[in-house]
Amino acid sequence: MRTVAAVATIGAASSGLAYVAPAAMAAPHVTLNVKMEGQSSPAVAKKQAAFFKQISAKFDKQNPGITVNISTYTGSASPLINTMVASHSGPNVVELGTTFIPTVTSTGAFVPYTKKMLKEVNISALVPAATRMDGVTGKEPVGVPDSAQPFALFYNKAMFAKAGIAGPPKTWSQFLTDAEKLTNASASVYGAVIAPGDTYYNNHITWLLAEQNGGQFIGPHGALFARKAVAQEVQFYVDWMAKYHIVSPTDSQYTESDAVAAFIDGKAAMFPVGGLYDMAQFYDTASASFVKNDLGVALNPVIPYGDSTTPPRGMPAPSFVSGQEQVIFKYTSSAAQVQAALRWLRFYTSAPVQEQLPKLFRTLPINKNAYAARYLQTPVWKTFEIAEEKSAPTPLVAGWLDLAAVWAPALAKVFDSVSLGHYNPSELATTESSSDQQIDTTVASL
Repeated sequence: MRTVAAVATIGAASSGLAYVAPAAMAAPHVTLNVKMEGQSSPAVAKKQAAFFKQISAKFDKQNPGITVNISTYTGSASPLINTMVASHSGPNVVELGTTFIPTVTSTGAFVPYTKKMLKEVNISALVPAATRMDGVTGKEPVGVPDSAQPFALFYNKAMFAKAGIAGPPKTWSQFLTDAEKLTNASASVYGAVIAPGDTYYNNHITWLLAEQNGGQFIGPHGALFARKAVAQEVQFYVDWMAKYHIVSPTDSQYTESDAVAAFIDGKAAMFPVGGLYDMAQFYDTASASFVKNDLGVALNPVIPYGDSTTPPRGMPAPSFVSGQEQVIFKYTSSAAQVQAALRWLRFYTSAPVQEQLPKLFRTLPINKNAYAARYLQTPVWKTFEIAEEKSAPTPLVAGWLDLAAVWAPALAKVFDSVSLGHYNPSELATTESSSDQQIDTTVASL
């Protein structure tokens, strides 16, 4: 089966579906099939099902003549998108992660949103940063965001106080200094914990470090890992284990869940570039006392190691745009269904719906008015809100997903070498060069 990236050339023609103004909608009754990303936890999945039942009934009542049917999928969206594009069949609307948007745009199989359509969705009501990952540079967007998952620095307030450190670091130089002070390797306690064995973590943290330093992972013609602005930040990250020893060698195999568990157990004082979704693990597995008294949440540092200010072309972003988007599949959607989808998107991104998301799914709303919800007025939620507002978009090019699939495991092997005592700095340079070549080949085929 062809992958999402491989179907980039399919359906390159425009959708051919005209926007229909609300008053001109002539269909007596429209059924809208929406496929949302399902929750993996049985308990949360049950809450999600009840939530979807509640809001679909409300939507149908508010929109006579439209019936919305919501179903879910679990796991990666790639198999679903591959099948839809290849068979020209599937739901009218699909929810998927922001990083999929540039790739699905290249398939030509999803309806681009015109300015008139976005006005109907009420896009101006959404947090501006959340709308920066809606398509590919130079083209009309194909996605509308429906939730956000920003990233932050988790730190142990009790460990910081014991070490005489007043607060979380604002620069990566301060991060290193604090982490060295907090490390007691003989007691198996480290200044930080990372997750090199995770599918996504290496991409997240190295992209953010490089972006802050003015580096780009990928351009229109391929990957840029070997460029100085990127390579020096990747080296800094690897050196946390190889040179500075502020993270444990056992971290090399850690997933993000493992890293959070080690942080909760007091084996590390900081967990940088942790996701909002990690809060579920804190609430589910940590003691109430730990969450209330010891768990600190701060913005990730934004000044590169060795610098006192943001360098030229650097982006002082504490996070990157991450979350979920909804796209309209052109092959199964009539003009009336496209119009119904716009009404659905306006409804789903409205404040009354959005303000329920944090409680249910630990995701951040993307409607600005939803932030007024009373239970979001806490330091933790406010920190994530600021992180989202200051987030930078990841590259809006079709090869981004392919890059992530190559880079994360390649860098994981470097950490394996470090943990086993076999690491040579030249290995990292070789990894960067090899990753560049693999991505260049893929991008050239798109």
